[in-house]
Amino acid sequence: MGAMTPLERYLQSVKITQGQNAGKRLRLLDWQREFLAGALGPGVSEAAISMARGNGKSAFLASVAAACIDGPLAVPRAEVICCASSLQQAKIVYDHAVRFIESRRVDLTDRKQWRRADSVNHALLEHKPSGARLRCIGSDPKRAHGLAPALVLADEPAQWPVNQRDAMLAALRTSLGKIPGSRLVALGTRSADPAHWFTEMLDSGDYVLDYSVPSDAPAETWGEPATWALANPSLAAFPELRKQIEREWERTVGNPSALASFRALRLNQGVADTMTRSLVESADWLAAEGDAPAEGDYVLGVDLGGSRSMSAAVGFWPASGRLEGLAAFPEVPGLIERERMDRAAEGAYRRMEESGELILAGRRVADIAALIGTALDRWGEPWGVATDRFRRAEFEQVCEGLDWYPAVEWRSLMPSQSAEDVRLFRREFHEGRVTPVRSLLLRHSLAEAVTRSDNLGNESLTKRNTQARDDVTMAAVLGVAAASRNSEYGGPQAHSGRSRVVVL
Repeated sequence: MGAMTPLERYLQSVKITQGQNAGKRLRLLDWQREFLAGALGPGVSEAAISMARGNGKSAFLASVAAACIDGPLAVPRAEVICCASSLQQAKIVYDHAVRFIESRRVDLTDRKQWRRADSVNHALLEHKPSGARLRCIGSDPKRAHGLAPALVLADEPAQWPVNQRDAMLAALRTSLGKIPGSRLVALGTRSADPAHWFTEMLDSGDYVLDYSVPSDAPAETWGEPATWALANPSLAAFPELRKQIEREWERTVGNPSALASFRALRLNQGVADTMTRSLVESADWLAAEGDAPAEGDYVLGVDLGGSRSMSAAVGFWPASGRLEGLAAFPEVPGLIERERMDRAAEGAYRRMEESGELILAGRRVADIAALIGTALDRWGEPWGVATDRFRRAEFEQVCEGLDWYPAVEWRSLMPSQSAEDVRLFRREFHEGRVTPVRSLLLRHSLAEAVTRSDNLGNESLTKRNTQARDDVTMAAVLGVAAASRNSEYGGPQAHSGRSRVVVL
């Protein structure tokens, strides 16, 4: 190995400030030296490096950023821009960089030498004598105007919002060139989208360093340390990383969603890190539809939307299995415009209104009192209510206005509770205890409802496209799951006294 460069000497002068190596000086690994020589070498304007999570990328990025402000990469009056999916994500690199500079006994509180701005909406560190500064931004192209960077560090571009990623790249590219030798370096895991600009850059960038397991690698090799090393260049140096990968591999056994996450984040194969599937297959739903009577007491599932969104109420009668829905939109915008906005079939919302499944209540925000009042008029008083905590205060106020004090089960959208609701709904449905009425409202909502699994296998309800409406399905899941959890549903409940909201 040859003599260290000034940059390498600087990087190895900073101290690690957290984790098992806290207090020790940064030690450059082989891949990091290769990166410095390649991505920061002459003639490179765009470079891409990809590897699995947990290989020390953020800390290494931060050390390079520190060298651009306090070390041999500093350029007078030039910026280093760290861009991530959000400002909060970018600030991880910023915080590391600040700590690295402070570890060299630099007093960043000296206002004659340093300007430091660190708030919820801003992250900047400037060396006043030279004008060199580090700025962190989220992937919002509106915030990328007026930049003059010497170096752009694009962190985890695969995680940038789809509707902003291309415009953000264009804004960053046009900001280059103001400083001689400026360049853009993108670092992160591979994207599952073959059309993503980061995927293209990994194929054709000026300099590319790609640590990943080929997507066509035999599945029987995915659990081998030699395979892990292909995507994890720090594996030999980070024993805790290897232990964590071993634990995650063990969780993939019989768990397809955990395997998807493992392939995306630990093998860096450029596949989706979550799995989606239909809540219920359409054919099964249509086969289950029927005219079950409204026998016995029922459970009311409620999903309250915010702003101009739909709100929904679904009645479920456990004794017969009947499942019936009701939804409310505000009057503005009109149903024709809403069909276009939500990418619904032409005339769908208008047919729902004609059948009485959909009501218009409120001017620009759905009138929750009208929705609940209509449900009570049609179905009577339920044995209990299941709803999420999103608009709890408003729901309780509506109940008081109606002089109605139900037993309420407040649910959270946290993965553990959401996964339980999905699991119970599916079990009740597939065991034949749910009979949906023939309803365009229910069918339309179900068609858009899918579940997404995290790396622990927790499934939560989401929708196929961001414009679609799944509010009715959410209300149905909450109501049926609550009935399944609480066998006491089905008997009369006395309501007396002042406001009483019971958590079941």
